[in-house]
Amino acid sequence: MKARLEYSVLALVAMAVAGVVGCGKSDGPAPAGKTESQTPAQAPKTGNSANKTPRPAGDGPEVAVYDFMEAVRIGDDETAGKLLTPLARQKVAEHHMVVAPPGTDTARFEVGRVERVEEALVKVAVNWTDLDESGKQRTDEILWMAKRVAEGWRISGVAAPVFDGEPPIVLNFEDPAEMLRKQQAVREEMRKRTQQQAGASVNVPAQQPAGPAAPGPAEAAAQQASRPETETRR
Repeated sequence: MKARLEYSVLALVAMAVAGVVGCGKSDGPAPAGKTESQTPAQAPKTGNSANKTPRPAGDGPEVAVYDFMEAVRIGDDETAGKLLTPLARQKVAEHHMVVAPPGTDTARFEVGRVERVEEALVKVAVNWTDLDESGKQRTDEILWMAKRVAEGWRISGVAAPVFDGEPPIVLNFEDPAEMLRKQQAVREEMRKRTQQQAGASVNVPAQQPAGPAAPGPAEAAAQQASRPETETRR
């Protein structure tokens, strides 16, 4: 059974939070050192091509990210796993994890800008569009971390929004223990915010029904006159 860490884009890790990290043994990413992991990445399986976007030319980081995202879109965990860095493959295999959200037929994506962080590390922006819980289209930007290794450019992590108006959560695929800590922290924060919202709605004072209007002078005099004489004398 695979449990996934949600992005907020699909709700951490908005892909949610839909998810990025899964636990449980699977036939997903192969450990580093296998021959198949040393071969250059090929374009993922075609699958449902209704929302497929054109693949970039060349062999830069944007191509690796495109191949990874297309594998994610069609639910090809094997290809997605092969597109991780060797260290990420090794670490997620040791933790029996799979680093890929579940596939979706309604999603599409566009690979955008590439921002260099270090000589062999870049951030690649991807606009991921899918249907939200109400059936409306929602687009979120996800930043994928790509490293240049002996095999070429490979995915090492992701930064995705979880809470509106707050910085994205950064997940390092080469450090699964840290990913799990962040996953738990996000779940706790989500639980806290849900409880606070529920408490706020309960504590809103209900509008009290208006009581009877105080009698005017004439009405008060009439009430006094209508009382029994014995009661009036008390």
